[in-house]
Amino acid sequence: MIIISNNSLPITEWIRPNSKALVVILSSGALSIGQIILGGLAYVFRDWQTLHVVASVPFFVFFLLSRWLVESARWLIITNKLDEGLKALRKVARTNGIKNAEETLNIEVVRSTMQEELDAAQTKTTVCDLFRNPSMRKRICILVFLRKKNLKEKA
Repeated sequence: MIIISNNSLPITEWIRPNSKALVVILSSGALSIGQIILGGLAYVFRDWQTLHVVASVPFFVFFLLSRWLVESARWLIITNKLDEGLKALRKVARTNGIKNAEETLNIEVVRSTMQEELDAAQTKTTVCDLFRNPSMRKRICILVFLRKKNLKEKA
């Protein structure tokens, strides 16, 4: 499951918001079709070593082709490649239909956003923080109630 989420998150990072649902559905469908094809290949190639080679060759090809894909903008910025990261962010902004991205996306904005994320990551949160927010407190109480009700019905 981790491999699937690691693949689907970067895919949706570069897609326009109005197309994300369709892309997620198509990638899930491709995963299901891949499982069907793997079953068919296992039926055709009874020797597991041959099956292993046949199933691994497409992944090797995609691995070789992945060298020409654009890296994540977050990764580029974290690894101190600010110019490449800004270029990737501007491309995504243009793809998502955000106007004036050239003027609004600059190194200062990226650094301030990263500093805010770093400060937020360094703050320690506790279980008590869940109950400080009224909407979270309401949701937790509802979930506890539903869980108890579900447990009573099963008993």
